[in-house]
Amino acid sequence: MLMTAKKLLRQKMLTQRSLLTLSEIKEKSAEIAGFLYNLPQFKDTATLLLYLPIKNEVITQAIIETAWQQKKTVLIPVCLPDRNLLLSEFGSFADVENGFYNIPEPKPNALRPVPANQVDTVILPGLAFDYHGQRLGYGGGYFDKLLPSLKPGCSKIALAYDFQLVDRLPVGEHDAAVDIIITEKKVHIISDRTSG
Repeated sequence: MLMTAKKLLRQKMLTQRSLLTLSEIKEKSAEIAGFLYNLPQFKDTATLLLYLPIKNEVITQAIIETAWQQKKTVLIPVCLPDRNLLLSEFGSFADVENGFYNIPEPKPNALRPVPANQVDTVILPGLAFDYHGQRLGYGGGYFDKLLPSLKPGCSKIALAYDFQLVDRLPVGEHDAAVDIIITEKKVHIISDRTSG
């Protein structure tokens, strides 16, 4: 039942995202980035884990360039065959190629692994989120496995379009939640997760 509900919601969100035009994606992504830059979780972070976008996800290239300008260490996740993520320090868009599932990631000769416990802030994608910080990914479980291994106090920030927010997601026991969700309309601080 849970898997069916998740599958249907994934399909719905993928379809909705596929209908966005490039200009809409750029405009919404710029709004989202603007909110992010004002957060202390971005300003004060030294090591930032980000994704390279696929399938009309919120664009992160400008965020990565801003992080570089601010002398932050930028990490990109690399999918491994065992469903784990290797985190690699990222230094140039010229070092990118499509890896597993056609996800852009650093080329093998450009990999510079960094332990997960060095990440201050993780900025992650997803297909849907709810107001309790629950996240629905693509179903591989990569981020769900990674998030518990990050250092205590690491901020977990999701970037999403407003339509990707739902009242309540179907949640499994291994689904990892986020602390903040940023859409083009506002920043949602998950109060029951960031009050500690």
